[in-house]
Amino acid sequence: MKGGIVLDMKRLHDIVVRVEDGLVEAGAGATLQEVDAECRRHGYFFPP
Repeated sequence: MKGGIVLDMKRLHDIVVRVEDGLVEAGAGATLQEVDAECRRHGYFFPP
């Protein structure tokens, strides 16, 4: 597309699980499998 831009968000894949708050923050480049794997490390799961 002429004049368009491309945003590559693969490197925005940080995932933070805050167990005490019951909150998960995931970057735009994080996959559902990565979010679920990080949640499982803390005893939770992510059902998309």
